Formats: sequence, C-alpha cells, structure tokens
Amino acid sequence: MLRLPPSGEDGSTIVEFAIVVPLFVLVLFATFQVGLVLLIQNALDSAAREASRVGITGATSTGLTREQAIRATAQEVIRRYSGGFLDPTQVNISVKAYSSLDGIGSPEPFTDTNNNGIHDANEPFTDVNGNGVWDADQGVSGSFGLSGQVVEYDISYRWDTIFPIFGKNSKITLHGITPVMNEVF
Repeated sequence: MLRLPPSGEDGSTIVEFAIVVPLFVLVLFATFQVGLVLLIQNALDSAAREASRVGITGATSTGLTREQAIRATAQEVIRRYSGGFLDPTQVNISVKAYSSLDGIGSPEPFTDTNNNGIHDANEPFTDVNGNGVWDADQGVSGSFGLSGQVVEYDISYRWDTIFPIFGKNSKITLHGITPVMNEVF
C-alpha cells in the first residue's frame, strides 16, 4: 500500500528553522561582541583611574620613575580586568598637562583680526603651552604635570574585534580618559 505524505506542514518547520537560526546566531555573536567591548572599556577606564591616582601624588615607587610607576600600574590593572583579551604591553598611555580644568580641549586664545572665527596665520595668540605655535588644544603633550596642574590621562588600545563590524575593518580603538588635578608636591 502506497502512503502519501500528510499534507500541510512538513516542510514549513524546516523553512522557519532556516530563517530563524541565522538571526539568532547573529544576535548571539553581536551580544558577545558588545560584552567584550564593555569588558575592555571597563579595563581601560579602570586603568586610567588607577594610573591617575599614582600620578597625582608626584611620588615614585622604589626603583621606578614616576612615569614607569604610572605605566606599570595601568598595565597591571589592564592585566587584571581584561580577562586576557588585551595585551597590556600594547596599551598606549598619553597625557597632557593643563594649567586648569577649563583648558582641557580648549584652543589657545587668539585675536581674530579678520573676523572669520578661526585662527589664521599671523594672527596674534597667547602661547599657553609654550611651544611657539598656536594649538587647537592648549595642553602640554607628554607631561605628567607639575604640582597643582591638571593632567588628562588617555589610555587607549587598538583592538582587533572577534567579528568584523558591518563588513568593515575589525580594528577599533577604545579609550579610557580621566582628568585629574595633581596634589601639591
């Protein structure tokens, strides 16, 4: 006796499965990727905070310069907090010193002689950071600051994500940034 397949729904389950599973896997991978970005961002933020705490005192550890102590602290925090996803030796630590909090991200003051709202060549300016040229940011790059100065710590890491983002390059740069005022030392 020849049996006919039941009519109706045998193939629909497979079609539904084929539609839903790729979307579910995509959401699963995206959730994992976002979780890793948040983990790494937390490690960088924590490293910036802890490094700045070492830097604000002006004190040094036995056998280390102030800069070495700050870098060692940042690398140790990243090692502890990143779950092994970051190489602490590849972290970039950049600092800028400012005379006050108002100076962070602010251009050096200038006289706009042609009234166009931007600094052009030969317009007079106040050289706040003492480098002889007008700067869009008046901070002194590379300086951990003097007593009472404000220092912005920027700890960055160029991370090769696990999954490319929308088909583009899978490298992203994440930053942990903390501005602090040095204690009197």
